[in-house]
Amino acid sequence: MFPNIKFIGVDLYFWMIIIGVIAAIIYTRFVSPKVNISAKLYNHVVLTGLLGVVVGYLASILVQDFYSFIETGEWKVGAGSTFLGGLIGGLGFFHILYFVIGKARFKDGEHIKNYNNLISVIIPAIVLAHGFGRIGCLFAGCCYGKLTDAWYGIEMYEHGVLEKRIPTQLFEAIFLFLLAIVLTILLIKLANRHTAAIYMVSYGIFRFLIEFIRDDDRGSLGSSVLSPSQLISIVLVVAGIVLLVLYHTVFKKKEETAS
Repeated sequence: MFPNIKFIGVDLYFWMIIIGVIAAIIYTRFVSPKVNISAKLYNHVVLTGLLGVVVGYLASILVQDFYSFIETGEWKVGAGSTFLGGLIGGLGFFHILYFVIGKARFKDGEHIKNYNNLISVIIPAIVLAHGFGRIGCLFAGCCYGKLTDAWYGIEMYEHGVLEKRIPTQLFEAIFLFLLAIVLTILLIKLANRHTAAIYMVSYGIFRFLIEFIRDDDRGSLGSSVLSPSQLISIVLVVAGIVLLVLYHTVFKKKEETAS
């Protein structure tokens, strides 16, 4: 929508990413004490989390390059980015650093004992940051929807042409902000520690559906029916359901036995 507008030399897309990361850090800072996460563990999470964000961003670009390579047979560096690729890459790297560095920093195993509480806080923080990121996509004019004449359409530039399109970026941002609120209520008010599984299922379903009204080029994974993000969304939903089932059939019993 405003791809050429810059503030202090930085475009609005990256400003929204920066705001999203700051919002996630602030959120984690205020919510962590409510689930018994110490200041030392919080600092450890911020350090490893910021490194995870950097690697996640690089992974989001690499995965999109891979999609484009499968579709065109030509490897183009910086062909775009995809959130789901960044999420998987960023969280994967975060976990490696979290446990490797944590083993040296926490001799009493605090980082392992509080892992479930920690993840239950990190997930809503990621959702919050993602919401700001989607507003950045709206400013940049990427991740746009199909052409429309509806009242909710927003004019966006595509290939130099101003066209009215479905603001899928805005719809997703609203969904993510609402999801962050719901997860926070479940976490704080109801002491629900299943934020990861709930996020995987709910976002997976939402992302699968909204892809049908997306109109930007998202690459291919060999399917002419479903987009790469839809295929990953299916995996995300299944994994979330499996995680919930495992908790109620395996993990919960171990917790009861340990207590």
